[in-house]
Amino acid sequence: PVPPQYSEFDTSNQVAAFYEKENKVDTHKEHTTPAHAQLERMSQMDTDDRIPVPPQYSFDASKKLTEHKLSRTHRSSLTTRNVQTSPDAQPSLFSSNDNDLATLPTFYAVEATLVREPSSNLVYDAVLVPEVNEDETQRQRADPWWKRRQSRVGIAFAFAIVIVIAFVASVAISPKNEEEALETTESPTLPPTTYRDVSGIKELIEDGVLQRDATFDGMDKLVDPRYLALDWILHKDEMQLELTDANLFQRYILALLAYSFDSEAWSACGSYAIDPNEETVEVVDTCSEGNGTVKEYYRWLSSIDECDWYGVSCTNGKVRGLELTENNLIGAIPPEVGQLQFLQVLALNENCVYGSLPPEIGNMSNLQQLNLEYNGMSGFVPDELFEVSSLVQLNLGWQYANDWNCTASDGSVVSTSYAQGNPENGENLGLEGEILGAKIGHLKYLKEITVNDNYFSGGIASEIGNLKQLAILNAGSNSFSGTIPNEISNLRSLREMWLEFNYFSGPLPVDIGNAESLEKLSVYMMDMNGAIPDAFYNLSKLEVLFLQSNKFGGSIKSEIGNMTELTKLMLYGNQFTGTLPSELGLCEKLEMLQIHDTQLQGTVPEEVCLLRNKNLNSEDADNKFFKADCSPDNETNPAFIECDFGDCCNTCCDHTTQVCIIDK
Repeated sequence: PVPPQYSEFDTSNQVAAFYEKENKVDTHKEHTTPAHAQLERMSQMDTDDRIPVPPQYSFDASKKLTEHKLSRTHRSSLTTRNVQTSPDAQPSLFSSNDNDLATLPTFYAVEATLVREPSSNLVYDAVLVPEVNEDETQRQRADPWWKRRQSRVGIAFAFAIVIVIAFVASVAISPKNEEEALETTESPTLPPTTYRDVSGIKELIEDGVLQRDATFDGMDKLVDPRYLALDWILHKDEMQLELTDANLFQRYILALLAYSFDSEAWSACGSYAIDPNEETVEVVDTCSEGNGTVKEYYRWLSSIDECDWYGVSCTNGKVRGLELTENNLIGAIPPEVGQLQFLQVLALNENCVYGSLPPEIGNMSNLQQLNLEYNGMSGFVPDELFEVSSLVQLNLGWQYANDWNCTASDGSVVSTSYAQGNPENGENLGLEGEILGAKIGHLKYLKEITVNDNYFSGGIASEIGNLKQLAILNAGSNSFSGTIPNEISNLRSLREMWLEFNYFSGPLPVDIGNAESLEKLSVYMMDMNGAIPDAFYNLSKLEVLFLQSNKFGGSIKSEIGNMTELTKLMLYGNQFTGTLPSELGLCEKLEMLQIHDTQLQGTVPEEVCLLRNKNLNSEDADNKFFKADCSPDNETNPAFIECDFGDCCNTCCDHTTQVCIIDK
């Protein structure tokens, strides 16, 4: 109904008369209804005293009141004029344009007279409805709607239509026969909304764990590991963690790792793969490591505490270690792993882990060991890695040319030789960036840096001298260049330094002898030159020395006899001159000695030849031999080195042609 402040309804009688001209009511007739009186009052008012009827109640102003003709086909229509009672009056809130009006719906009262608002001097014009059979109207209003003939006919007709539509739809969607029904396959469907879906767990994980502004609503709910892990937490995990559980985040992250690395394909203790063809399946949570050990573990995504899952170690309920070495892991490291802020050990080596190292690794402020060697990772190492000042071991080696194959749960084979494990992406070149730049000095607790067999570039910054605890530096087979900084001589704890197959040049650090703990030094196959520094012979603990295939020159000094721990001495492919010193015979542990393709001449000292009676013999020709230019040079000239073939040297080479003969 029209609100009372705008209209007053009177259906007891009809308007007796109406002037078609000048918009006036016959004042000489006796007024039988309040509507007559109201129309008379309205006709006597100046049009400037009227305001528009609100648009939701005033309609069809195609003809103004003075021009409106009383017609049985018209319903109530209102004509409005916008006039303010005084200059100070507020503008009308309603439309002042006659064209803004529309036809009044039929459910409004049959006869309506708009009256003056009690608190204003404003009034609305009105033209009323023509005659209606009042008895018929009253009878229809008295009967309930379901007893009316029109209503019953309409309901019956609508019911018949619904039955026909339902029948047609059922025929259209039902299988034609039983065979067709068996062939019909249903696409995966998402679980229905449950209490846990709206419990706030989803929003809490989204805000507290997901990275890079990710939201669950924007994910592929059937394949995205992040959503699959959420679905497991909400609907499949028997622990049914709530918002208040302290381990909710870490359990979700471990579930995410399981889905990210295809845990159904793991060699040991992956999630249980349920065969949909089996009618009854017994899910066994326990498992064995699979390498002959008898110790039992719990599977990933099993119903017990995640701290008891295989490869997971905890302290006070917090995950401190993840060690899943050689377990057929396939996939990329999700950035959410950085939210395991109590993690100290992350060992995923010898798997098929591909992709890049996520920058979120920088959030792991307690991480001490990062071991990802022997995988198929690629891309640039993020700068955030150098913010993990707690690191003790950084092992990113063997990402390039590591032909490691893994079989996924769907039967496909993933190879680490290709980027992202896919041949279509081309060859995997390994990790990139300046891993040994100035920022390496921030990781002052490092004891091991293993970054070999990648695509790292740049040089070794002098800041590496700040790593006082560094024991192992393995950076071979990369694209490093420049010179080896002398600051590396300050590393008194350094035991191994492997720098071969790079683009280093220049001499060995002049103070290299100060690295007194050095046991293995490999700088072969590069462009290094110069003489061996005198301090070098102070490395009394040196066991392996690979200097081959460079441009080193000068003589081999007698102080080499101080290196009594030497087992492998590779000097070939250089420009050394002079003779082989007899003091070399003091290195009685020597198993491999190669001095061919140099400018060394003269006779091999008897003290050195006597080493053949100890460890330097040919019983294991692949690893234990003495190789020199003891064959005739260019087949006709005297040999560069005089060495009794068989009694002293077991492999003699032609200095010019480098054709060698092995004594068997």
